[in-house]
Amino acid sequence: MKHMKKCMVAAALAVAVCGFAIAKHHHGGFPGHRGFHGVETGFMVDHLSEGFVKVVSFDANKNGELEATEKESLGRAIREGSVQLPIDKLKKGDAPSADRMLGHIADMYAYLARIDANHDGALDPSEQAILTRDIETGELASLHPRH
Repeated sequence: MKHMKKCMVAAALAVAVCGFAIAKHHHGGFPGHRGFHGVETGFMVDHLSEGFVKVVSFDANKNGELEATEKESLGRAIREGSVQLPIDKLKKGDAPSADRMLGHIADMYAYLARIDANHDGALDPSEQAILTRDIETGELASLHPRH
């Protein structure tokens, strides 16, 4: 009877740990595995770095934020096809509205502009390391809630 109780406690702990691991995997992943939006961290760093380079030229006053007129200019360039950025799909498969997409791009640009310490309009390896850390620790996800 004594061993039966120990086995039941061990089984309950195993189920709890496995349940936590499964939940963690489905809600953001483990550091170094899957990060922001459940996407591989390395892919997300590349995606954001490439997008940053495409958007930086629209920050006309170089203040690290896209203001209304700058977002308008970026939106026009996206509609005309002179700037192509990947569009995230919502869970339902619908494309986000232009306003929502521009808001997201502006938020991400402002965040990345703070990481671009040398202000050269690109993320070098040391700046990408900061971005990687922020993805893996969940800091980036806290700036942009999941859909």
